[in-house]
Formats: sequence, structure tokens, C-alpha cells
Amino acid sequence: LSPDRNGDGKIDAHEWIKLCPCFDASREYAYIEEGQKEVCDD
Repeated sequence: LSPDRNGDGKIDAHEWIKLCPCFDASREYAYIEEGQKEVCDD
């Protein structure tokens, strides 16, 4: 979890440790819905 660094009771965007997901999850895991094998195109 991200800490509330300024103590205002909210975790604001500038306090986030990381974004989730930080990649295009729909593209990355499209093979699951399509029933295909995972393909790495990187």
C-alpha cells in the first residue's frame, strides 16, 4: 500500500508508489479471452 505522506487522510496521486496496472492489461492478456497461447511480441 502507498503511504499517506502528508497526513491528510487521503492517498493522493503524487503519493502513489506505483500505478496499477502500469501496462495495457487488455492487450497483454487478450489471449486469455481468445483462448490462445501467450505470445510475446517484445
